[in-house]
Amino acid sequence: MSASSPHADRDVNDSAKALAGAGPRRISSDVRLRAFVDAVFDAYYDWDIRTDRTEMSEQMARLLRLPAERLPDSFETYVELIHPDDVEHALRNTRRAVHEAGVYEDEYRILRGDQTYVYVRERGVTLVDDAGSPSHMIGAVRDITAEREAGRAQRESAELYQTLFAQAVNPAFHIGG
Repeated sequence: MSASSPHADRDVNDSAKALAGAGPRRISSDVRLRAFVDAVFDAYYDWDIRTDRTEMSEQMARLLRLPAERLPDSFETYVELIHPDDVEHALRNTRRAVHEAGVYEDEYRILRGDQTYVYVRERGVTLVDDAGSPSHMIGAVRDITAEREAGRAQRESAELYQTLFAQAVNPAFHIGG
């Protein structure tokens, strides 16, 4: 699990305070869901597929290092932030999830306001209207950059270890005189 940011900790603490301040029967399902999402994900969104309008959480602004008023307000403008090498794959997965009205999961790089890329894992679900047509995709995004870097470092260390021992002289052949 990735290390939490001070902002994420504040969001979780705010949600926890809201939960603690209400009795168990007075906590709305919206508050409980918000507390859960704040604890598990870095940011979340609601994309109206029919109008191509998106609503994004305040956490998305922090994740993307953008002022809230500069957050993408449509799927099209969000896609413009996805790394060129990852766009085709992300679009294919999104189209499939919309077409199948199913669950969506993907990992890709996205451009932040400071012109750096961050790896994210996105998970969402397509909702349908009464006629069975896709209407919304709601989902969450989590920064997995540190996880990916740790995995890369671990693989490089294992490769170095294998290389060193593969080239080492077997000490068992040098025992005795």
